[in-house]
Amino acid sequence: MSRRVVGLAAGLLLVVTLPAAAEDTNTVLAPYLRARDEGRTHAVSGEVFAEPRSPTGSPTPYGDVSVLLLPYASDFEAELDRIRLGLRDSPLAYVEAALARGHDLTLFNRGETNAELFPEVEKLR
Repeated sequence: MSRRVVGLAAGLLLVVTLPAAAEDTNTVLAPYLRARDEGRTHAVSGEVFAEPRSPTGSPTPYGDVSVLLLPYASDFEAELDRIRLGLRDSPLAYVEAALARGHDLTLFNRGETNAELFPEVEKLR
């Protein structure tokens, strides 16, 4: 396994656990380093695609991608899920959250899609 991949793995784990104390980082890295030292790490090859921008669109291939497979960790998986869900927030979720917090809103849209939503909010068309 190349030093670049090992460095990438260690770097990724350090970025994810940066707020943790140094001893926590050593605890997280220890299983990976032990597996590396025992020769139980391997390379995986394949292709990675971005999700299509529309339901009928085609996935877009990424050119250069490195994939790192890590042992299962529920805390790490929960953090990845939190990040992934945050990336999928829709504008409607932002409007609902702002209204729930009592903000005054004015929406600007063409009025062609979901025009009936948020009747209490001023709309510019």
